[in-house]
Amino acid sequence: MFTAVTRSKTLGRAMNLKSHIGIKVRSARRRAGLTQEQLAEAVTKAVETVSNIERGYALTGLETLEGIARAVRTPLTYFFEGYRPDRRITGRRANLEQQVLDALEKLSDEQVALAARLVTVIRDKPS
Repeated sequence: MFTAVTRSKTLGRAMNLKSHIGIKVRSARRRAGLTQEQLAEAVTKAVETVSNIERGYALTGLETLEGIARAVRTPLTYFFEGYRPDRRITGRRANLEQQVLDALEKLSDEQVALAARLVTVIRDKPS
């Protein structure tokens, strides 16, 4: 029981930059239709390195991040968008929020308007 409480506290801490960039790298790689192996080859890194970056275990250098950005055809700034070091968020929530953002990019303006209304209804519904 002590372990579960400790783990929950850890996950509830402010999102660190490594975790944030990792979530963004995974999202961009998947959007580009690349496997970890393909991305690793494109940036001449080991698959384990890409995996560690995506899991937030390693903070890569700017040169590697630039290579990743080129490989996934995404601006380098994308990996830093939305980063707020003071925000308390679990890794699970960060991944879910990124999934929602990724899905929104594929919707028409009308579908985004509908999604916004739906989210508002869910948010305003008494728990």
